[in-house]
Formats: sequence, structure tokens, C-alpha cells
Amino acid sequence: MILPKFIAVQAYLESVGTAFADLRYVERLLIEMLKEKELTSKEGSELLEHKTDTARTIFNLFQHIGIMKSRKDEEVKEEYFSLTSIGRELLENKKESQSLIQPLTPFFLTWLPLKIFLKYLQESPGCDIEEIKTNLGNQIIRHTKEAADLLSIKNLRGGVQKPFNEVIIENVLATIGEFLGLSYAYKRQGPYYLTPLGKYVSNSIDLQNFHFKIEKSFDSMNLAILDFLEREPKKLVIISSANKEEKIKQFVDLLIENKKYSDLTLEYRNNNSFEAALTRDSVLWKSAHPLITLTYDQIKVLEFNSQIINVIG
Repeated sequence: MILPKFIAVQAYLESVGTAFADLRYVERLLIEMLKEKELTSKEGSELLEHKTDTARTIFNLFQHIGIMKSRKDEEVKEEYFSLTSIGRELLENKKESQSLIQPLTPFFLTWLPLKIFLKYLQESPGCDIEEIKTNLGNQIIRHTKEAADLLSIKNLRGGVQKPFNEVIIENVLATIGEFLGLSYAYKRQGPYYLTPLGKYVSNSIDLQNFHFKIEKSFDSMNLAILDFLEREPKKLVIISSANKEEKIKQFVDLLIENKKYSDLTLEYRNNNSFEAALTRDSVLWKSAHPLITLTYDQIKVLEFNSQIINVIG
């Protein structure tokens, strides 16, 4: 499986702070959170017999999938965690026959690291931790290192395998897959296989259909440019609004200073209605005008094609 740079960076960011989020301890926390409006990491730790890292990382995971939120009280220097309104509604109205985990399945399936894990098991049934680390983890190392060196993204630390390191694969990804009935393993470190339900779910996973969850100050066009450079184009065409032109050109100038990208040339077209990054190096350029949008949502390609042709002539 080949991970594009934007997928690798997003997978890393969605796994920050989740290393010990073991689902075997989730129900105790959820039961208490349905009783109380808020919990701190310390209170969660006490519920789990002082497993501080486990409680905190479960809270972090639940924030990543959108069923939990947090607020910081600066006076007492404490962070409080609570269920979102939809998370609480789902859990309070679950069927008696359901576990507390089951209603959350759709939320877990929005989590990019899990989607990649399931898709990889579909392509490589019987893989173990070492194979996943080698094939996926090493790609994360390469992509995050370059992105961390060239982009200012909060919480991005380059040169690590997360989320495809041993701890997260074993404690989080494989455990979630097992709890949801999507995957199974004969040993904790593999080999891993999809269940029939997992195979069905994996067929519907589209790794490119997601939105960036990067802080608002970051311009995702820069990540789009880096993703193109992964395929070694020489001539980029950027279509964007006039007020972004200077910043994008500054970023491209920074890249050109790097020997790896010294031959890069940029063609900038002003357009206020949409943004896109294209390359004239593609063999399909003349006939198809291939493009990639900032959200990487392929459904939008048809919507943009007519506009692209009008802009580039």
C-alpha cells in the first residue's frame, strides 16, 4: 500500500496522544461519564486503578473520533473531558442488548488510522506487526519528516512511525478491530485477518474522502504542493485567490532553494471561486487536465473540470 503524503500526515495527526487507548478499559469510563458531566484525567485514572496514560489516551482517541470534547480551566490548571451531545445521545439511547462500544462503530470508522489498518489487512491478509511497521510505519517516517521540515503544522513531529508503530498497532488498532468484529488475530502481534464483516466494511473505505483536521492557520495548499512533488513534477500550476499568491510563491521559493526541487517552476492563475493544484508534467495533461483539490475529495473533480478548462484555456 502506497500512502500519499497528505494521507500520511493526516494519519499521524489523528493518532497524537492515543498510544495506550485500550478499548478493554473504555466501558468503565463511559459508564461514569454518563453519570457525570465531566471527568479529569486524574479521575479517569482512579476509575482504571491508576492507569493514567490509558485514561488520558482514551479521552484523546474519543476527541479524534468526535464523541468527546475538552475544556481547560486555567485557574486550577486542569483539563475537563465530557461527551459531545451526539455521543451522549447515542449512548443513552442504545439498545439493552448492545455494549457501550457498538453504537460508536460509525465514529471509529471515520478514524483515518483505523481505515488504513483495515485497508492494509484487506490487501495483505496474514500480516503481522513487523510487516505493518516496515510497510506503513516507514512511509509515515519519510512523509512526516519532510512535512515537519518544510511546513509549520502544530503537533507534527517528523521521523516517527506513529500510528503504525508497535504500541499503537497492538494496543489500539488491533484491539478496536477485534472489539468491533472487523479483525482478529491468533496472537497480539499477529498475524492479523479481516472477519467477513471487516471485508465488507473495507470494500467501502475510501481513503481519499476526508477533510483535513489541521489547525486553521495552516494553508493546506502547501501540503498539496508537497504531495505533487512526491511524483516529481517539474511544472506546477496553482489556481487560487490573489490574496494567497504571495504566500504560496514564498513557499515555492523556499522549496526551490532545496537542491531536490531546484528545477521546479510555478505558474500561478488567480481565481476566487475555487483552488486547485495541477501539473503540466502529466502524460494525461492535454486530454484530461488531471487535478487534485485541497480536500482530495474525488467527487469534486467533475465539479471543477469545467472551471479548470476555462481558467487554463
